[in-house]
Amino acid sequence: MNAGRNHGAEKSDNFTLDNLRHFGALKAMSASNATLLGMILLQALLVGSIGYGLWVGVVSLFGCLLGDTDLAFRLPWQLLLLSAAAVILICLFVRVYQYPQSDGSRARHCV
Repeated sequence: MNAGRNHGAEKSDNFTLDNLRHFGALKAMSASNATLLGMILLQALLVGSIGYGLWVGVVSLFGCLLGDTDLAFRLPWQLLLLSAAAVILICLFVRVYQYPQSDGSRARHCV
């Protein structure tokens, strides 16, 4: 579990760092900070949604394969809704936290 979380944070960090030169080019073309932040948050939302969808698919498949065994399996819609909200909030928070500032540092607070 811890390794998965660290790997996810590393990948999220790589998304932002790999695009720094592109952000610089967009800034040179007079893109606003709000536009760049919107692009970063949209990317985080898409990556988090795709990962969440894959997780739900694998878990549902696992539940179907178990069938009528002694191991109880329930996946209520409330759990799906709450976990989706948590995944989205975490992805967005991490991206805002990693948002590069004009001096090259990263934000250490929510924007």
